[in-house]
Amino acid sequence: MQENLFKWFYQIRQYRFVDLTQQTLTRLFPFAIIGSFLSAFRKTVLDDEGFVNNVFNIPDILPKYDVLNHYFQNLTHLTLGILGILAAYYMAELTVRKYSHRIYQAGITSAVAYVLVFNPANLVKGHMQLAALTRYTGMRGLLVGLIFGYLVGSIFGRVARWGQKHDRHADNVNNYGMIGVVALVLAGGLVLNVGLNALVKFTPITNGIETVVSTLQRGTFGMTLLGTIVTTGLRWVGLSGPFEFDNSFTSPTANANLMFALKHHSPWQVPNPFTEESLYDSFGLFGGVGGILALGVAILLFSNNRKQRATSHISMLPTIFGSGQGLMIGLPVLFNPIYLLPFVLVPTVNVCLGALLICCKAMPPSIYPVPIGTPGPLIAFIGSGGNFVALLAGIGMFIIDVLIYIPFVKLDKRIQTRLNERH
Repeated sequence: MQENLFKWFYQIRQYRFVDLTQQTLTRLFPFAIIGSFLSAFRKTVLDDEGFVNNVFNIPDILPKYDVLNHYFQNLTHLTLGILGILAAYYMAELTVRKYSHRIYQAGITSAVAYVLVFNPANLVKGHMQLAALTRYTGMRGLLVGLIFGYLVGSIFGRVARWGQKHDRHADNVNNYGMIGVVALVLAGGLVLNVGLNALVKFTPITNGIETVVSTLQRGTFGMTLLGTIVTTGLRWVGLSGPFEFDNSFTSPTANANLMFALKHHSPWQVPNPFTEESLYDSFGLFGGVGGILALGVAILLFSNNRKQRATSHISMLPTIFGSGQGLMIGLPVLFNPIYLLPFVLVPTVNVCLGALLICCKAMPPSIYPVPIGTPGPLIAFIGSGGNFVALLAGIGMFIIDVLIYIPFVKLDKRIQTRLNERH
């Protein structure tokens, strides 16, 4: 079984798009790791609801911390928030090189066209806010950026190759031909924006998405489990899922649980014990989506790959506080078929174990809001009102998560060794 997986994953890693994706993510790592530190510090220290802020009362130490929070928020947008744009840039550049060309316009054209896809009218009017733009151009826009960059790079590469085949003065053809290609790509970005705006305004589609999300958030075990799988799978390909953890615990089911607990002075016997907040948010997010903190620990314990160990070391601190973007991109985990199964399996197993413990009355569900940036194994403990079994459950599940990731870390090591031998 393991040998078959090795052959299959090794073959997938040799596909052009997969190989270019891995190279692109390597180039994004400096932005991702800096953004992870900025995000972790802002959320945990500077935010009013931050974990460190609540423990050490930061306003007494930094009287003007709200101003600093504003700057850190913008810096986070300018690192993590532009990863999709950078993905489009680097992917286009690397794709052109596969055609044995170095066309300097490819990367910047791809990046500009990618930005044009998102509300060019508001950008022209000056109404586009940085936070609104980065909602679509950050981690959630990685897949679109990679595909967009690959297509743009392929267009530039094919035009350059066609010019070399059909004209002796290929340089002149390329110079003037690139003007047309740049114009074509930018126009395509505008057309794509018009199409996306039309889809967003098409009521059946928006209503359908809202219906699906609300169904997954009903608070039943089946829907929560399905939402966990869907969210994790979408985040592995750089898209947003129905469960987006913000520590607020403000969904209708979470509010109903909280009101019940306040009325009866107890988190036990709440009407919705198997919600997104009590299961996925409490046990499925140790360090971020996919229980990514466990992967970092598994690499530090069982991998001798210097690059991966260095990435895990530098990414560990922000990952502990829920900002695992640096680890996800630096290894990389995103779009890496080796880590797809454990990435989805870890939160799924944790959700099932958490539901089992709640069902057996071993611990109450998490119904209280927790500080932003709370380390994963502590979320259920705080959210349940300080239940000791919830704390032990979080620690035990984290150990299980590390054990789940270990075989895949070793498999990745074998594939990396084989790929290095080829080069």
